Amino acid sequence: MQGLILKMQDDFNWTFMAGLALAILLFIVLVVVVSAMRVKTYRDRFLDISLDNTDKTETILTLEEELEALKVTNDHNEQTLKEFAKTKEILKATQETLLGLQENFVLLEKEFSQTQNQLSTLQNTHEDATKEQLILRGQYDTLQEDTNRLRINNSRLLMKLQSEERQASLK
Repeated sequence: MQGLILKMQDDFNWTFMAGLALAILLFIVLVVVVSAMRVKTYRDRFLDISLDNTDKTETILTLEEELEALKVTNDHNEQTLKEFAKTKEILKATQETLLGLQENFVLLEKEFSQTQNQLSTLQNTHEDATKEQLILRGQYDTLQEDTNRLRINNSRLLMKLQSEERQASLK
């Protein structure tokens, strides 16, 4: 190797070729180093992007699951809202019916009160009529007894009168 170095020192062509070979070697090393750095950079980017894609895919799957859950909840809420609207209509109809029934109840209550007053009046009248009937029945019974007694007296008197007339006509 020393011989080669001595030859290179003596001959300019050998020096030029060694320098050129060294320059080409440095260029090749530089290209290899730059390529290796680029490959490392691209590999790191690829791994980062791959990890990001994996994370994003997991996030998208999670969001899709949440979206499905929200769709189900939304469908349930819409169904509940429809049922609420129906219930609201039923409630409105029921309230109208209730108001009608309350008005009818008030009218019937007034009529009941009037009927109750009439019943009370009729019961008082009935009681008075019953008392008067008892009084009149007592008077009727008394008069009946008097009439029977008077008839009996009239019959006796008539029989006496007839028997006296017979006795007077026989005499």
